[in-house]
Amino acid sequence: MVQIKKFDINKMGRKPGMCLQNVRLGFGIGKKFYDAKADMLNNRSKGTLHPMNELTPDMQVPVYVDSASEHEHIIAYDKGTYYSDGKRLTSIKGIKFFGWGELCEDVRVIDLTAKYRQGQEVEIDVPIKRTGSTRKSNIPQGGLDVQVDDGNDQFWIHESLIRPNNHIVARVKICYVGGNNYIVQAFDQQFWVNAKNIKKGF
Repeated sequence: MVQIKKFDINKMGRKPGMCLQNVRLGFGIGKKFYDAKADMLNNRSKGTLHPMNELTPDMQVPVYVDSASEHEHIIAYDKGTYYSDGKRLTSIKGIKFFGWGELCEDVRVIDLTAKYRQGQEVEIDVPIKRTGSTRKSNIPQGGLDVQVDDGNDQFWIHESLIRPNNHIVARVKICYVGGNNYIVQAFDQQFWVNAKNIKKGF
């Protein structure tokens, strides 16, 4: 599990009747849906709505309340604490829930499948083929960038990271998490790497 969007109670909105806006502000997410019900139904349709008994103390996620109103209600769960419209709930006794979501405003806030997190440094070992194209590198170390093909994409990589067996072996930084695929950065280049090609994290 990787927390992609962190919740900040200091940024959560406090306007009555604007619960979805209040929660998305806490996660730093832009607007997409009209109300909490639409946001909940989006999670349900994508299989990312989960029962409350699957919450763990390290999560930060949106939680959907069955308020029996037209627009329903959304609150935030922050590592064991619930917040509604900027206020901490002292008890959830008697509250009926639809469940909690991996998405808020269709933006993923938590990834239950990802092993590594954004910003983490990892060691990769990626088999590639050279396309034959090279160019002068812009990094201070100089040298050449080499265009390579990993079987899915073509991208540029500094020659120093390519081993004689045509494998990219390097310590890189994760810039984006997308399930089992990650965008990583090596020097000034970014490219996709599958989880199977990540040997360890730091």
